[in-house]
Amino acid sequence: MKARTCLSLIVLLFISGCSATQFFYNRADWFIERAVKDYVDLTPPQTSQLETTVEQWLAWHRLEELPNYVDLLERMQVALGKDFSEEHYDALTGDFETAWYRARDRAIADAAPLLAELSDTQVAGLLQRLTEKHKEYFDKHVAITDRKRIKQRNERVVDQLERWLGSATPAQKSVVADWAGRAPDSYPIWFRLREHRQQAFAELLAARQKPAFSQRMQQLLADDTPYLEDWEQRQLQQNRDLTKAMLLTIENSLTQQQRDHLLAELRKIAEDIRKLLEQS
Repeated sequence: MKARTCLSLIVLLFISGCSATQFFYNRADWFIERAVKDYVDLTPPQTSQLETTVEQWLAWHRLEELPNYVDLLERMQVALGKDFSEEHYDALTGDFETAWYRARDRAIADAAPLLAELSDTQVAGLLQRLTEKHKEYFDKHVAITDRKRIKQRNERVVDQLERWLGSATPAQKSVVADWAGRAPDSYPIWFRLREHRQQAFAELLAARQKPAFSQRMQQLLADDTPYLEDWEQRQLQQNRDLTKAMLLTIENSLTQQQRDHLLAELRKIAEDIRKLLEQS
């Protein structure tokens, strides 16, 4: 589900449903470096450069971004503790997306020098790995029946509701099931977008030692419009609107026990982040 939602916001913020925020954040360098090495084989000097780059990015993120997350979590708690409105939803999801873009743009700027130093052989290996991941995405999300897609979509959202609310009522599950059946299938659109971006990325890497490489990388990821047809943009917006309506309906149906559970989960993560800040 591409829409940034109030109830799944924290899942995307850190570690997708795990409450051990400090444990994973303090070991994020290992996870990031392992993920990078899954795509490209680095030389020892490049590995050292990667470690330095990740260390610097995490130091920046801890100092500059974690306080913003605490503020966002506190505002979420205030909004969810009273009459939650569409305005609250739009403001919170907008702030989260802005934070995501800041982290992404900083990562691109920091990673650009390392990408520029890759050999032709390394670039070929990287692009081949991206092609393999692209096929995995197709097999998992596109080349499936509508029935399976709807079932997976429904189960994924119900699982998140139960993670953050403790449980979901039959009426709430019915709302999710209705949304899962009505929302357009956006995976073919995202698949085609991935294809266009991979081709553009390959062209960028071919000119990786030219000036403004970092800025061109950011431009590639910042704007989907050049790669989307008008009907695709309308369908994606329809999907976002249906998702927002579904989540607002569920929020309005929360029992006091569910609301208390959600607020407690948000407080736990906020406290974990504060402890991370104390360690800096």
